Amino acid sequence: MMSRSANLAAFAVLTIGFVILSVVWSKQVIIFSSLAVTGILAVLSLALKSEIGLRSSEEIRRSDALKAASDIERLSWQDQTSGLYSFNWFQEALEREVSRSQRYDQPCAILWINLDFQSLESQSIHAANANPAHIWRFVTDLIHAAVRTTDTVARRPGEYAVAVLLPQSDITGANIVAERLNERLKIETIEVVDGTNVHAVFHQHAVSFPVDGGSAKVLLDAVLSYSSGD
Repeated sequence: MMSRSANLAAFAVLTIGFVILSVVWSKQVIIFSSLAVTGILAVLSLALKSEIGLRSSEEIRRSDALKAASDIERLSWQDQTSGLYSFNWFQEALEREVSRSQRYDQPCAILWINLDFQSLESQSIHAANANPAHIWRFVTDLIHAAVRTTDTVARRPGEYAVAVLLPQSDITGANIVAERLNERLKIETIEVVDGTNVHAVFHQHAVSFPVDGGSAKVLLDAVLSYSSGD
């Protein structure tokens, strides 16, 4: 039989061995755990970057789509040459304004302004070579200075003609706008290609609801007939 001392020695050796194994195992567990945590964090980081990338791409696509929609909408109401409202938009605005005027028993008016281009040519042979955008800039700046912010100014394609919708105004109100425009025409001139400054001449005509017509179509026909000389 083993002595008590031998038993104690054997127990001590086993205990020390168990402790060593435990320490070694604990270190391995810690290493494995650290590697696992590192791997998990790496996967989460990649997933997060991927999600952020997808969101950024989606936001860019959404922003591009909104910009495209905005550009399409702008093209529907804005004349690209003059920057004024398109004539289609003006017609829709006139329909709405006449309907509102009928509802509240108030007047509204249209002032038709047409640049006499022949008068420019009679003052300078170079007027015909003038940049249309330059002439339109002159026309729009001049008219915007004469109208109110609530008025709608639109261009009729094919000529230097502008229609101004004047809410809650009658012929008297339209004539006031025309007088402001004429006062500015005495001061402002257009510089043509050769540097010559020429004076602009505008033909103007105004109609009002309900005196000159009870519908948008009748009012518009009246100013279009005037512009064509009928």
